[in-house]
Amino acid sequence: MTKHLHVRYSNPLEREHEAWIVAGIERYLKDIGLPYAIWAISPDQEKKWPSDEKLKIASKVVGLQFKQAKLAKGAIAPDRLNWSLHQPHAQFSLVKAHEEIFYCLPTFVNRDPGSSSLHLLETGSVPLA
Repeated sequence: MTKHLHVRYSNPLEREHEAWIVAGIERYLKDIGLPYAIWAISPDQEKKWPSDEKLKIASKVVGLQFKQAKLAKGAIAPDRLNWSLHQPHAQFSLVKAHEEIFYCLPTFVNRDPGSSSLHLLETGSVPLA
């Protein structure tokens, strides 16, 4: 099993993945000198615009919806990772209704990558079909 799939201490919480990934995005954008703004979405706002973070670069605004990575029982390969896209219940359909919102799906359950984990992230929009 690859190192990033060995659970260390416990599975990282969604908010930990979010903090590590956002820090990586900020570091990258600062390093290349691109002006940006990124901020957390309040729970009240998230009910209407289902995103955990809002990222503004130039004239583009995107939402980032994070989900905690969970390893399936007896998993020995990365294709056995699971994310609960339907939690809370109505969120999946709301994300599908907003093409500017992308899921951020961590592909690790080991705390060691932490703040250098940006490369262990899958992103994408939700297929409409």
